[in-house]
Amino acid sequence: MKKILWLLSVLILSITSCVTTAPETMDAKPEEMKEKSPEENVVKTEIIDVYLPSAVSLSASDGVVDGYIQYEYDEKGNLLSKEELTSEKKLISRLENEVSMDKIMKTQWFRGEENEPGISVVREYDGNNLIKETSLDTKDIAQSISVYEYDDNGNSVKWIVSSGDDVPMMVTEYEYDSDERTKATFYTPLGEMEGYIEYSWIDGKIESEKTYDKDGDMEKSIVYEYAEGNLVGETHYKKTIVSYTIEYDLDEQGNAKTKKHFYRSGNLKAQWDYSYISVKKEVQL
Repeated sequence: MKKILWLLSVLILSITSCVTTAPETMDAKPEEMKEKSPEENVVKTEIIDVYLPSAVSLSASDGVVDGYIQYEYDEKGNLLSKEELTSEKKLISRLENEVSMDKIMKTQWFRGEENEPGISVVREYDGNNLIKETSLDTKDIAQSISVYEYDDNGNSVKWIVSSGDDVPMMVTEYEYDSDERTKATFYTPLGEMEGYIEYSWIDGKIESEKTYDKDGDMEKSIVYEYAEGNLVGETHYKKTIVSYTIEYDLDEQGNAKTKKHFYRSGNLKAQWDYSYISVKKEVQL
């Protein structure tokens, strides 16, 4: 069972305080009018370089390029488009994002050189949290609906997938230790548990993912390897047997400049080569 979980954006906050001074004729200040220390209201931020993939080339084990991916961003680093190309640079598919207030509101897919419209996804937010995604066909008829629920810390705790006419099909619930996800459990609409994933962490980085069936038997797992805080390898298992491995070669900034996929035998299956652009981001300290 494959789940696409995952979501990556940078939160930018700018808070300006306004201090109200009570009239001199007042003997005492009500609690809501007392002056606060400036330190209580200042949110400290820092401008950092964020590196985003601008181009990827995919090669087979013989080194022959099989295809390319190209990305385009706005000045804030929001993804505007992604194109998949053949080795001859002919367009296979393209997605375009509509961005508003640094949020992707709609994604539209196109196919082939003729830009034939495909499915689209429309998103709704509550503040900074994505709460609903609706997948539409080319006639704008809903095909599936995803609804997300969050805890007080902004962690996603439930993902409900329904059909286009809003009939529940799958429910995923998430558990956390602080902000680290420790478990994802999959249920049928009737509440029957179908399986789960357990996550382990080390020094704030995910160390492993283990997927179990409803009987508690492990089906597959991933073990991650780091060097100086950067991901450099993955070992994928089917039950307890190695299925394949991934190795990353990093640049000076710690970005993966090369990703290599190896068969269980150790022979190279495929290789991805990455190019990056950098954008300035203001992040909260």
